[in-house]
Amino acid sequence: MTEARVVAALDHPHIVVIHDFVDRDGHLAIVMEHLPNGTVWDQFLHHGLAAPRACGLVLATLAGVHHAHDRSIMHRDIKPENLIFTHDWQLKVTDFGIAQVLTGDATMGTMEGAIVGTPAYMSPEQAEGRSCGPPADVYASGAMLYEMLTGSLPFPNADSAMAMATARLNEDPVPIMAVGPSIPGAIAEVAMHALERSETERFATAESFGVALGQAAAETWGPEWMSEAGTTVRGSAAIEQASRTTGGSALKRSRAVDPDEREPRQDAVKDEPNAPTAAHPTGDMRATSIDPVAIPQPGAPIPTPAPTIPPAQQQPIIPQQKQRVGGANLNELVPDDMFNLAEVRSPRSPALPALIAVVALVAAVLLALTGVGSDPVPGASVAALVNGQVVQRAGEPIEVDLTAPFEVDGVPGESVSASFLGIPIGTAPIEDGAIDPGYLKYSGAGVIELTADAAGAASFPVRSSNSVYPTAPFIAAAMIALGGLASVQSNLRGMRSRRVRISPYVGLVISGAIAGAGLAVVAMLVVQTPASIATIATTAVATAVGLLALGEAYRRWRRRRRLKRITVATVRR
Repeated sequence: MTEARVVAALDHPHIVVIHDFVDRDGHLAIVMEHLPNGTVWDQFLHHGLAAPRACGLVLATLAGVHHAHDRSIMHRDIKPENLIFTHDWQLKVTDFGIAQVLTGDATMGTMEGAIVGTPAYMSPEQAEGRSCGPPADVYASGAMLYEMLTGSLPFPNADSAMAMATARLNEDPVPIMAVGPSIPGAIAEVAMHALERSETERFATAESFGVALGQAAAETWGPEWMSEAGTTVRGSAAIEQASRTTGGSALKRSRAVDPDEREPRQDAVKDEPNAPTAAHPTGDMRATSIDPVAIPQPGAPIPTPAPTIPPAQQQPIIPQQKQRVGGANLNELVPDDMFNLAEVRSPRSPALPALIAVVALVAAVLLALTGVGSDPVPGASVAALVNGQVVQRAGEPIEVDLTAPFEVDGVPGESVSASFLGIPIGTAPIEDGAIDPGYLKYSGAGVIELTADAAGAASFPVRSSNSVYPTAPFIAAAMIALGGLASVQSNLRGMRSRRVRISPYVGLVISGAIAGAGLAVVAMLVVQTPASIATIATTAVATAVGLLALGEAYRRWRRRRRLKRITVATVRR
């Protein structure tokens, strides 16, 4: 919504006027000015475009695009379909910032192999999924100019969205003079400079591109070429002046101009009584039949440019590729079906999180089996004999079999209460100098603390040796561990979503900690490791880290498989 408000605030003669926008049920509707005379693509396809008119339309586009760039709005989808004519045949650029509203700074694709944006004109940095600045729109405008001048796209052999995106990352465009030998050399040089693969080697701004193109056209066809071609440019004093300036190399002068020292821009539209009027595109611009231009093989000589033809005598060019490889349908986009285009070129490997998962889970098992710290021996608070052995005040617990009574001496009172890790597990009576464990054989396990019910709360620790019985702590710990592991499985299923969500990661941490704590207690009871809270805590942390890394590795692995299927499907098309 914020981006939509900024786009609606743009005010320029070559940018469509946004009257209102409505956000209802998650759908954004834009109310804009009425544009009744179709798009540049319609005119290009059905009537053709002569080179002077193509240059004039690109200049008008660049004037509007530069105005938006000055307000930090990138178009990111410049194409002939987004250039529409008003009732008096003035050019308007539409759909400013739509891709940015939908996908942010990243370039997004869909699992069906489509791309948000138009791959035929997309810049290399946009195809790579990197953040885009003004040079990205410069590249798109240059690709559009290339097609209008030659009838062919800069990468004619790419026949799918992904193939087009990949081609511009690894290859340079076919030289424009190889496709259109009659194109004036100055204009061809400017067009190819706009299509440099590195954004730092292109024109830095849309206005500098427009200045170079306008000067090249004026050098080629004279200062009145725009009037003869039936086009006008408004809202950029620098581009307007350049299109009437002759003398010297246009490209060299555009490189020498410091952007900070250029002539102040004039955003307001001024009525000029002597300004040329745009002609109806039919008339002399009717369609003509032309032979497809064969692209020479590598090493073949590039034809020598033919003499320059005046604007009025220029023959219109029609596109050779009439069936467009379009972008994703913006009305049918599902967020879960989208991915950053950068992942196709360099998908994230699951190897590192898988390694972390293995190390952490192995560490959790070792911690559970060996234990951390020692048994919680509070020290006997009573001098007692257990089965004839003296209970030391700070010694190791004495082993007792809780399946049968065991003798005690010096323990006051008539009963003792038992606790495991501070958790009460029951009581047992003292009869005739012996403690009858009773149901403690089912609830006692590991190191338990016995506390007399007499005054002074005399207590002493013992270690249960009745491992043959399935005790309650063992069953509870096993159930907790299994429950945590079952929850891990359900959270891993959540990783199958095509969109990254935080909830499966949180679930893996919680379920991993629960499973680790349960496994630590099971190990205490079965392997007789020290009954230490530190063992439970460290095992729980290690298990949580391991399962978190395992989830990330699983997500990356599935993502790579999906992206590989997309790449294979693209190659087969």
